[in-house]
Amino acid sequence: MSGTPANFYEFESFRLNAENPSLWRDGKLVAISPKALDVLILLVEKKGQIVSREDLLEAVWKDTFVEEGNINYTISLLRKTLGNKDLVQTVPRHGYRFQADVKQVSENGDVPPIEAAPAFVQTETRSRPVFFAIAVSCVLLLTIAAFAWRSEKTSDSSSSPPQTNSAADASMLAYKRGMMILYDRDVENRAQKALDEFQQAVTLDPTSALAYTGLAEGLASKAYSMPNDRSREFFAKGKVAIEKAFSLDGNLFEGFLARGWLRRNGDWDWSGAEEDLRRAIELKPVSALAHFRYSQLLSNIGRHSEALAEIKRAEEIDPLSEMIISGHFPLLESAGEYDKALTMAEEYLQSNRENQFARRAVATFQYHK
Repeated sequence: MSGTPANFYEFESFRLNAENPSLWRDGKLVAISPKALDVLILLVEKKGQIVSREDLLEAVWKDTFVEEGNINYTISLLRKTLGNKDLVQTVPRHGYRFQADVKQVSENGDVPPIEAAPAFVQTETRSRPVFFAIAVSCVLLLTIAAFAWRSEKTSDSSSSPPQTNSAADASMLAYKRGMMILYDRDVENRAQKALDEFQQAVTLDPTSALAYTGLAEGLASKAYSMPNDRSREFFAKGKVAIEKAFSLDGNLFEGFLARGWLRRNGDWDWSGAEEDLRRAIELKPVSALAHFRYSQLLSNIGRHSEALAEIKRAEEIDPLSEMIISGHFPLLESAGEYDKALTMAEEYLQSNRENQFARRAVATFQYHK
């Protein structure tokens, strides 16, 4: 990752080799996953600076779609490997920062310690300006790619030219934006905005199975905001989109994840939904969303102990997800564990007083007492 030859970093009892990626402790090689090692190198090289999730995606997972849970899981693995969770600080809504006295050394001898960046000061202004800048860049790239793609298509209407890389890349960006919007509760009218992005992704690259899974997710999410007659229409469109995705790629994790959710919510097809969600978990065991969705399905069919085990696994992967934490409450209610649910809701409400799910849960379970 670094361009400096023979580049090493030392902190506490560790030595980090950034050129031939490896981590050593007291002269012994440390077992660490490749992604966790890449994240560590990036954080150390940015000593004292906040590394956003977007920066992590660009540097470590470039050209690959990952869920929020994958980043959280990798950070968790890194903290366990280092044996000190305080070395990697989470800066809420901004990213991560490495906190240790780091010394840069080379084969020719020591060089001065890396200077820490000025301490981050939390202000009332949230990370919207940064997100806006990223969004503008993405929109520009999307526009340029779309123009190039359309120009190429119109230049020879008698043939179907191959998909350009720029259009395929822009399609992936639109898909990623759609997924980010879909699970950001701060975005107003997020279901429609996410759906717009997924439709753009399909338009840019109609050969992308991933784009069609996004479209299915967006249609299913949109269905929730519709009256019953309209919701059936959106679920039906979602099923068409997901079948198109499977025709392009029959073994895609995102495909099974989306189809399982559609079968549960649109068809009440419990066995089909379970088959798909179990397959999604097989393909990606570290997906918090897959475990979360499976927990909801298991609760629906009365398998409460299994449901609680699944959502616990989801929380282990993504411990900061409000969706997952709030998802405990209906599962515990269905299982009749009112005292446990009340305790959890009261504890969560102490640090999240604006969370409507926790407020409702406290009122509900106090009534059950």
